[in-house]
Amino acid sequence: MKRRISPQMRRHQDYLRRKALTTAKAYGARLMKQRASQVRSVLLRCRDYPENEWEGVIMTQLQEPYLYEWYRQLYLDTGLPQIRSTVRDMNKAKAEGAGIWEGTVDAYARTRAGEAIVSVSGTFRDSLIEILRRELADGEDVGIEALTQRIYSQYRSIQEWEVRRIVQTETLISVGKAGDAAARSLNVNFTKQWCTSGLINTRDTHLAVDGVVVDQEEPFRVGDSLLMYPHDTGLGASASEIINCACSCIRLPK
Repeated sequence: MKRRISPQMRRHQDYLRRKALTTAKAYGARLMKQRASQVRSVLLRCRDYPENEWEGVIMTQLQEPYLYEWYRQLYLDTGLPQIRSTVRDMNKAKAEGAGIWEGTVDAYARTRAGEAIVSVSGTFRDSLIEILRRELADGEDVGIEALTQRIYSQYRSIQEWEVRRIVQTETLISVGKAGDAAARSLNVNFTKQWCTSGLINTRDTHLAVDGVVVDQEEPFRVGDSLLMYPHDTGLGASASEIINCACSCIRLPK
């Protein structure tokens, strides 16, 4: 069934989303800096090989050893405030210390990192290889120094968008998981309501479930996907229903 969402509740959900993304902003800057260092290092190594071997160098040498800890800290910093907010909203009392949930968030962060790193780093390598192929296809002999500088410059021009997408998606996955964990920890039966962000680029499939209320154990049907809450990856939802989604979940005790 559908139920009207009050303007006040929508503003509250928007506030929580913006707060989490503000917290995560520094993680985007950190990831940009770490990736830039990686690209510079790999391109320096490429200079020791013929150009037709550069692709292999990128594939084997472009690693992101910092990603695991990056994910863990991002999830803790954005998930724990969401837990406190969810507990307050559900029991109308101050959430005392988040320590009892920190282990849950940390465990999920480690699991999510293991799932996402392969894909995220793979996209990172693919982006750099695509730039390399484009430069080599031009056939212009500009010299090794100029070629690496051109590749690095193009990489910088696309990375800001890619990192922003990663940070937004992962932050809101963290918020969704933390809210679910907090609600379940209270041992109170509750309902869930899908709430869109009000942004103009909200997907039609998400607009269709705006205001829909389901039981705590019932998934939302969003397009052809099932999600226990916005940004849920546990039921195999399509990435198109998760990436850049700004929806939230309202949980209320029965």
